[in-house]
Amino acid sequence: MTPLSVYLVVGAVLFVDVVECARFSVSDDVMGSGADALRMKTMRNVETQELVSVVWESGGVVEDVALWDTAAGTVKHVVATHEGNATALRVGDDHYMGAILAPFANRVDNGTYEFQHESYYLVRNECNDDRCCALHGFLNNKTLTVVSTNADDTGAWVYLKYSFTGQEQPMGYPFPVDIYLNYTLLPGEFQLSATIYNPMDADPLPVSFGYHPYFPAIDVSKVVIELDPCTKWNHILMGDGDPIHGSLIPTGQVESWDLFDGKTPIGGTSELPTYYDDEYKPKLSAQVCNTLQHTIYDPLADTTITFWGDQSFRVWQLFTGSKQNWGQSAVAFEPMTGLADTFNNHDHLIILSAGEEYHGTFGLHL
Repeated sequence: MTPLSVYLVVGAVLFVDVVECARFSVSDDVMGSGADALRMKTMRNVETQELVSVVWESGGVVEDVALWDTAAGTVKHVVATHEGNATALRVGDDHYMGAILAPFANRVDNGTYEFQHESYYLVRNECNDDRCCALHGFLNNKTLTVVSTNADDTGAWVYLKYSFTGQEQPMGYPFPVDIYLNYTLLPGEFQLSATIYNPMDADPLPVSFGYHPYFPAIDVSKVVIELDPCTKWNHILMGDGDPIHGSLIPTGQVESWDLFDGKTPIGGTSELPTYYDDEYKPKLSAQVCNTLQHTIYDPLADTTITFWGDQSFRVWQLFTGSKQNWGQSAVAFEPMTGLADTFNNHDHLIILSAGEEYHGTFGLHL
């Protein structure tokens, strides 16, 4: 249950604001110090010490999530953090740890796409010997508006908003669009709901959305993933050089995938886990498998994270290269509304006509 009433009036949202009451609270926190310090909102369960910290001054990054593990009888921190290093966020975190991905998630090939018979040219922010593309939108590092906070005996909520004007990248994304983010801490669970609204009078716009958490693991090679057994799964093929080299752009071809069965570890070694930077899609429709629910099991920590997404999150990406690339033992598992390069391949691309909105929710629990 969410104590939130939303009234859309030409894209405006009205919230009722309650800061703290009884079992849950919302407080102001600061990440880092000095000129680089970033302001956060932290939701807490004052009885269990569960918490969620959100950096509203830098893209709405989910900086920390601590949830109650009933089996262990304690609170566990379940996402990797910047460990208080606000400077890393200020200058731009190219690992996108905890980032909210909008107005597009993943890659746009060469930063170029066509929409409504017009060509657009995004800023290409991932350029190396293998590829040069636009990556993960440009909400990262933006200062969001704190619309409201709320806490009562059932949970805590932080409501953020960011409005793109269409002038941030006029050659690449000249579309005004409003992003509303509802961060929720409930007993034993973190949820995030997104509403994306087209405020224009007549014109449509393309959009996709995602979240980029990293889950720390003692040894990534021993981590066991289970994709929701409600459906069989397709692995998206990306062509020569993947998953490390090449364009990492989907070819349109897939292969059946049954390796993430809840029994088979990721594999490789502690220092060089099997490298994945791959996307997976369910074979069955959202009408059959409405909510997809996956598990990430770290046997050495005896921790099982359940990660679910509603019917709008039909693409999930696994990345295990953090240990090899920068020495961090973690697994990134990302819910996305559309495939990589969805602005070109249109696979689950969201098109919002004037006045329309998208709404989606995902969540984590132990």
